Amino acid sequence: MAIPPGVQTCQITFGPAGTLATGKDVEMRVKFTPSRSAVWQATGAPLIGASDEFTSEAGQRGVATVINPDQAGFIDEAGNAVRNWTIRAVVEYILDGRLIADAAKVFTLTSTDTTMDLDTVIPVTSSAGVTVAIPDTWSIRVIAAEGAALAAAQALANLPAAMSSELDKPASPFTTKLSNTYVTFLNHDGSPVTGKHVVITLTADQADIADITVEAI
Repeated sequence: MAIPPGVQTCQITFGPAGTLATGKDVEMRVKFTPSRSAVWQATGAPLIGASDEFTSEAGQRGVATVINPDQAGFIDEAGNAVRNWTIRAVVEYILDGRLIADAAKVFTLTSTDTTMDLDTVIPVTSSAGVTVAIPDTWSIRVIAAEGAALAAAQALANLPAAMSSELDKPASPFTTKLSNTYVTFLNHDGSPVTGKHVVITLTADQADIADITVEAI
């Protein structure tokens, strides 16, 4: 039976793998087993918590599509909502037809996870003392944050030059906004003043204007 319509899934990737001695490619065989069975309420379809096996050829990356446990819509046989079960992945490494190693990981997913690399999941311990593996999204977020910070720093470093360049453009949005915010200086023919600035000198008590001069920039 195909996965019922409306059920959210996650694509799990694994491999490739090789030997430490020579780097020779090995085949991977992964069995995924959910911690429970459940029923998709919308259709009444029972989904049994049995193992499903996926393989990757030697030197190739394997792909498996699993049902995401973190979603509404599943119930048990009594009609109670069920959610956030775990999935156990048993990984077997095969070289020349021989089982040379195996490993097991118990992982969970969040509702936003649409892809996960089984090789890079990291173990975490819940408040109940249960240890499960989760996708290593933290490293991805750190890299993204570092890139954003670098871009912001570069933009800040370029700000003085950009502002200076805009001030030399009488019709630029920056100059227009600045003039509208404070005061507009015009030549005798009504054109904007460029290449100069107006110096206003106040009286000693700062209650009046003592002098107004025009200086070249």
